[in-house]
Amino acid sequence: MKWIILIIFQILLMNVHFLIAKYVSIFELHPIPLLVLAVFFILKADEKSIYISLLITGIITDIFYGRSIGPFTGLYLVSAVLLINSRDMLFKDHFMTHAIFVFIISMIGVFILYAIHGVVSLRAPIFIALYNTLLTPFLYHLFNQLKLHKLVSMG
Repeated sequence: MKWIILIIFQILLMNVHFLIAKYVSIFELHPIPLLVLAVFFILKADEKSIYISLLITGIITDIFYGRSIGPFTGLYLVSAVLLINSRDMLFKDHFMTHAIFVFIISMIGVFILYAIHGVVSLRAPIFIALYNTLLTPFLYHLFNQLKLHKLVSMG
C-alpha cells in the first residue's frame, strides 16, 4: 500500500510541476523535482527500502522526461550504491547537503539524457542543475513535513 501511495504522490508532483512549468521555466528549461526526491531518499530513507523507492522514482522520472526507461533509473541506483556507505559521514539533515548532491547528480543526469538524445549543449545542463539546486530547500522542507522517508521505510 505504501508503494502505491508513493507512486500516486510522485505522479501528483509531476502533474503539479507540468501545470506550473510554463510559468516557472527559464529559457524553456524546467527543473526535475523527482531528482530532488531521489536525493532525499538516498540520504534519508531506510537502507532496506531505498532501492525499491529509487527504482519507482527512476521509472517515473524516465517516463515523464525521457524517451526510454533507464537513464534516470540507472543514475539513481548507481548514486545510491556510491553514497549509501558514506551517508553516516554526511550531515544529511541539512538542506545544503541535499543541494550539493542534487547539483552533482542533476549535472550528470542531464548530460546523460542529452547524450542519449544526441543534443550537444553545455549551458542547458548547468541551468537545469542550478534550477534544481535552487528548488532543493523548498522541496526538502515539503518532503520533511510529509515524512516521505518514513513512508518508504520497511518497518
